[in-house]
Amino acid sequence: MITKNDKENNISNLVKHTAQYVFDNSSNVSINTQKLEEYTQSIISNSLKEIPSWKSCHFDHVKCNLETVVAYICVLDSLNFCFWPTTKLGFEFEYGDLVNCLNILLESQKEFFKADYLSHLTSNELQNILTKSLNKFPLLDERCRSLNEMGSFIVNKYKGSFENLIIDNNGDLNLIMKSILQNVSTFRDETIYKGKQIFMYKRIQILGADLYSAIKEMTKNVNITIKGVEHLTMFPDYRVPQILCELGILEYSDKLLNDILKLNEIPPNSEQEIEIRANTIIVVELMKKILTSNTLENEILSIHIDYLLWNEGEKMRKKIVPHHRTLTIFY
Repeated sequence: MITKNDKENNISNLVKHTAQYVFDNSSNVSINTQKLEEYTQSIISNSLKEIPSWKSCHFDHVKCNLETVVAYICVLDSLNFCFWPTTKLGFEFEYGDLVNCLNILLESQKEFFKADYLSHLTSNELQNILTKSLNKFPLLDERCRSLNEMGSFIVNKYKGSFENLIIDNNGDLNLIMKSILQNVSTFRDETIYKGKQIFMYKRIQILGADLYSAIKEMTKNVNITIKGVEHLTMFPDYRVPQILCELGILEYSDKLLNDILKLNEIPPNSEQEIEIRANTIIVVELMKKILTSNTLENEILSIHIDYLLWNEGEKMRKKIVPHHRTLTIFY
């Protein structure tokens, strides 16, 4: 049970608590618990053993220093949102493309990962770095602002050192995430639903998960442990609700489903959008509960279930029901 004190002091518990409120009051989205149970039972045996290493999804960071890895993650997750509008511009840019761009920059333009450089970066510079083309990249100014704020935050609060973000907070994810939220506005994924403040915090939690996963693989070179990953929720975005809808686990009202099928934009902070994301969080928490009670695994994390669903959605994304389309900086 989440107490009032827990809710006030833990970022991820705030997400769970307010997602539950949305679930309890949803009128556009519901959860088919029978299909949830059936699907969860089907992945119990082997799927959780298939989670790839952070290294295999990003770059060989094991011999890097902590500064380089934390800087890379902070840059990556400052830019990691809303890629779907690129298809309207005649090209496709997905998360993997962003990773590839940053990996090239690690070799060719190391100053890009310096806090002072990021604090002064311009939109035109970022445009050339991201696409090397004349196409207008969606939400470019917001992505640049995100990097500017992150760079200024590290300069002003942590003496220009990304690793100090980890060291000064003793590797405590909750403290690390709070520090970023207090200083970098583009991570404040909050909204109002039926009179109540709701916390989604997709990008700040994925940053926390990246720090945990990457630093865990650097044990021979880094003498610090990231704590608190067990509290993190899944990361409510586009792809996971897309696969959950295809599986029949998330059920939408006729109007909402029709808008999604017609590729109509769902306004940010609308009841429909909030309900899609919040119910996705609840689905993964329910799946985690089932998996925990049916396996001998010591540690089943919401972030691992998120990966399984996200990866399944990625593989099938062009063959299944479309994802909802919301123009936002938060996911």
